[in-house]
Amino acid sequence: MLRTTQSDDYNAIDPNLVIDASGNPWLSFGSWNTGLKITRLDKNTMKPTGQIYSIAKRTAGGLEAPHVTYRDGYYYLFASIDNCCQGVNSNYKIIYGRSTSITGPYVDKSGKKLMDAGGTILDAGNDRWKGPGGQSIYNNSVIARHAYDATDNGNPKLLISDLKWDSAGWPTY
Repeated sequence: MLRTTQSDDYNAIDPNLVIDASGNPWLSFGSWNTGLKITRLDKNTMKPTGQIYSIAKRTAGGLEAPHVTYRDGYYYLFASIDNCCQGVNSNYKIIYGRSTSITGPYVDKSGKKLMDAGGTILDAGNDRWKGPGGQSIYNNSVIARHAYDATDNGNPKLLISDLKWDSAGWPTY
């Protein structure tokens, strides 16, 4: 069992289950503090087993809601940065990076490690949709996330979009 205690340097929140290319289950989790983590799960018990790996970190601003998916030889880490839950004043954004190993290192399109505050922005919102984040990926072809609707007094809404991939294998809308 993962528990957060005063001696831990991570938040055991925002869990996301991912199956690696060999069929092994992993759990990504974490928020703020020392960043995002991933640990292998036992196939029979689905309980954590072994080491906890750090996969993304920022020294300023929020970092949470990891979602890892596998596609064409790469593991893609999607995460939310900055601040959510403030209606139209939210500045949440969705970032991503990729790695050939589920435990990292994850790098963004420019080659910067997500452990060094890297991350390519996938969605920073627009005039209508403020603070998108809390993303989930389905079948590498659909992305669901929440955002705040500036045309409806900043009320939160669920957004679901097709997720596409460019010729170099990076996600896009």
